[in-house]
Amino acid sequence: MTRGFGPPLLAVCLALLATVAWLSGCGGAGGSGLPVVVQGAIMGGQVPIVGATVSAWAAGSSYRAGAALLSSATADGSGNFSLPFTCSAGDSQIYLTATGGSTPSGPNSAIGFSAGLGACSSIPNLSQVVVNEVTTVATAYALAAFTDATGETIGGSSPGVQVGMLTVGNMADVLTGRVPASLPQTTVAPVQKINTLADILAACVQSSGPASTPCADLFAAATVSGGVAPTTTLAAAHAIAAGPAAVNAGALFGVFRGFATPPFTPVLAAQPTDWAMAFNFSGGGLAFPAWIAIDFENNIWVTNQAGLLGSGCVAPNRNGTLTELSATGEPRSPSCGISPPTGDISDPIGAAWNGLSNLWVGSANPAGPSVLEVSVTPTGLKYLKVANTGAQPFGVATDLGGNVWVTDVVGGGVREITANFSPSKPGGIGFVATGSQPNGVAVGPSGAVWVANAGSGSVTEVTAGPVASNGVPTFTTKSFPGGGLSQGAPSGIAFSPFGTIWVSNPTNYGAGNPEGNVVGLNADGSPLSGSPFALGSPGFNAQPFGIAVDGIGNVWVADCQFTTGLGGANGCTSATGGPGAVSELSPTGMLLSPPNGYSEGGMSNPAGIAVDSAGNVWVANDGAASVTEFIGIAGPVTVPMVGPAPALPTPTPGAAPTSTPAITPSPTPSATATPTPTATPTPTPTPTATPSPTPTPTPTPTVSLTPTPTPTATAVVGANILVAAGDVEESLFNSSTDTWGTPSSIIGSSFNAYGVALDSAGDMFITSPGNGAVYEASYLGGRTWAAPTPIIDAFSDPNFGGTPYPGGIAVDASGNLFIAVQAGPLLEAVFNLGTGRWVTSVVDNSLPAAGGIVIPSVGTVYYTTTNGVSSSTFSGGVWSTPTTIVSKNTPSSDVVGLARDSSGNLFIIDANMGTVTEATFSGGTWSAKLIVTSGLVSPLGIAVDGQDNLYIADQGSANSVKRAANNGNGTWSTPSQIFAPLGSSRPNFLAVGP
Repeated sequence: MTRGFGPPLLAVCLALLATVAWLSGCGGAGGSGLPVVVQGAIMGGQVPIVGATVSAWAAGSSYRAGAALLSSATADGSGNFSLPFTCSAGDSQIYLTATGGSTPSGPNSAIGFSAGLGACSSIPNLSQVVVNEVTTVATAYALAAFTDATGETIGGSSPGVQVGMLTVGNMADVLTGRVPASLPQTTVAPVQKINTLADILAACVQSSGPASTPCADLFAAATVSGGVAPTTTLAAAHAIAAGPAAVNAGALFGVFRGFATPPFTPVLAAQPTDWAMAFNFSGGGLAFPAWIAIDFENNIWVTNQAGLLGSGCVAPNRNGTLTELSATGEPRSPSCGISPPTGDISDPIGAAWNGLSNLWVGSANPAGPSVLEVSVTPTGLKYLKVANTGAQPFGVATDLGGNVWVTDVVGGGVREITANFSPSKPGGIGFVATGSQPNGVAVGPSGAVWVANAGSGSVTEVTAGPVASNGVPTFTTKSFPGGGLSQGAPSGIAFSPFGTIWVSNPTNYGAGNPEGNVVGLNADGSPLSGSPFALGSPGFNAQPFGIAVDGIGNVWVADCQFTTGLGGANGCTSATGGPGAVSELSPTGMLLSPPNGYSEGGMSNPAGIAVDSAGNVWVANDGAASVTEFIGIAGPVTVPMVGPAPALPTPTPGAAPTSTPAITPSPTPSATATPTPTATPTPTPTPTATPSPTPTPTPTPTVSLTPTPTPTATAVVGANILVAAGDVEESLFNSSTDTWGTPSSIIGSSFNAYGVALDSAGDMFITSPGNGAVYEASYLGGRTWAAPTPIIDAFSDPNFGGTPYPGGIAVDASGNLFIAVQAGPLLEAVFNLGTGRWVTSVVDNSLPAAGGIVIPSVGTVYYTTTNGVSSSTFSGGVWSTPTTIVSKNTPSSDVVGLARDSSGNLFIIDANMGTVTEATFSGGTWSAKLIVTSGLVSPLGIAVDGQDNLYIADQGSANSVKRAANNGNGTWSTPSQIFAPLGSSRPNFLAVGP
């Protein structure tokens, strides 16, 4: 998504990378399909490496695997090389490796270098790069999460690898082979540490080979317990980056001490405790930063408990702000931070992104308690809804259903703000007591919500029940005090990808316990073996607060470390907090960080902590008005964090790069698809004539709750599927193998696609709740679409009723659009030929939902509502009063997706029950039966192909597109996965492609 305070992350250069802009995503000469030549020199300790094998690679899309060789050459007598290749896929991430070669000391097979360059489309033909020890250190750290043990193979999903490539530019300027000399003033880099490690590698590079003392000492020091010793400097650099506390820090520094004249300076004056690389960032209004929430683009959003003092920054009633940093730490918010004009942020602590790309922020000041929803739009921030929750909001979490959960420190419980909450309507917010002083809140794999009760020494599991008749949710609870919780003050809480619950457990202030710890619980609330787990040696004064879990299940804790007395009720204060540390534990609770944690990067009283999609760990420094980033130290996660982190795939051991270029597009498989007309019809105004009469059904059909038998069936004929999953992705059907291909992104994720529809010409219409807009992408033929352009701005359109969240979308045969506004009306949008604009009008403003829409004929529309499925017809220039044609199965049903087959039958998704209902019209009435009762977790969108096979977007732990094959006898097979969206994105609505 584009930002009001800066350019999109992966589309425009960052100022801090201006000196290497062509390598990190800015426009360059190397366009898609054009020849590219990368030229440069291989230098070891500032000396040319002669005869090295230099290769250009495209990073793979599989985790730590699948890199493709693009070009290879041998460095000449001056270390120079030239690598020509074709950039046929501009977003492929390119990196270089160099192995072997000779120095003045002779041939050296231990030489190994790397340099991350960035997007293929950004590399011009004329530039001279330097590949050396500094670029190797930068690439090894920034892409540690995606690199195999050799250091040569890099692979991973988008946007993690892209963020890693951008981070390379913070550590090394590949045009000079040095640490960048022109980083922003708000950035403090570990220059001495980078140079010292580069010198350690250079000692081996300039030696006589692997058996030399510098190489032997390097490889021994970089071998972790139980691991395989590296044999090249590239493999050693990766081992150090991947285990900065597991390698022998002293022995590594001993290699450096043997260097008479280090080639890279300035350097460390003393041995470091560990080899983690930490940056410190300030600016953008950072002031008493508390919590971190990372968005889709890996931008870092920080809550500031107070406004920045001085320079006229603090205005009345604005005691608290937000700060936005780019994925590389550059401030993107104003120097005074972000303050809503209404002053609705006051002493904010918790914040979380929901599935609509909106940020929810809790204002903890008891004088004005509220939870504010902030939408990030192409033109800036818009402040949407304020939920006056009462008492003192603290922790904030979101679930996969779009609900927001907020702890109340004073009220002693947690509130659910439902996805359909509106300040102007009753209901929508429920409260349940959990214990004294609840702090952190997290959503588990089953959808249950867990709360850490600091004052009660317990955690509480909250399960949502049915919504009462007044619109207020109900709940059941279960509390757990075990694992050491009752001796502490549980504060932060997070789930591992494997279902373990982790709780930061600082000192129980009243009991005077001097050391805090971390508690692990199994999914049933029982203590994990060995819990509680210490974070340091005795006397460490551990006081953990923020906690996060990465994609491999390791636990990351922000530890503020008391230095004086015992702090306040919710953690260290600016007066009592120490310099702080970050601790890392394994999935079983083993301490992986140094005995007293990672402590560099300018930390002071660290509070909130988060992991991004490149495996970087971000920490908010409440005592220093700054944020610290530990580079590539963790397992990457999917951002924004909605619910628990999914587990990373297990990489294939020793997976080698392939020799086939990864950036060559795969041919389109043979498939049966809808023909695409060559001309685009012009949308016509809404008809004024009365359409063909629609049968009047009975209001409430008889719904059979008896599941229809589901025999096993194989696919008959497939269809190309378009799915909105942040971006819009397409999966092509291969009729010869009866399979769907890996999806490819055809519309970028900056549009935050939610609903998608196609007209008869193949033109695509996309809704973006996060951007508050509807987009059109013209079909260009050949399975390509033009870049989407906004056609409706929901924020400025009064018919959206103050809830600018366009959801489901459909288009009729005349080209008119129908848009379901989430928690708002159903709209029709007609193209006005005179003005060239889309004009909206309200079809139904009573009970529409944010989901399915089908159009049986021009002038008739069926759509899901909170009651079931409604129908409306256009007559006499107006839409008729809606009629409920299919009622929902149970009071707790959540009717969302809707599709229609060629015979006029409807297929209805119940998201809560995980079912599909078929409704048929006969004899003047609708009848309905359940046809899918298993195989779905949290379904949303549904589509039907020409053979009446069903395609379902299934969210939750399923997170995939599934197919229920039509058996031809009125039954369908149990839905099974046909593909998963890229990067573990959540599939929303989908369509059968042209």
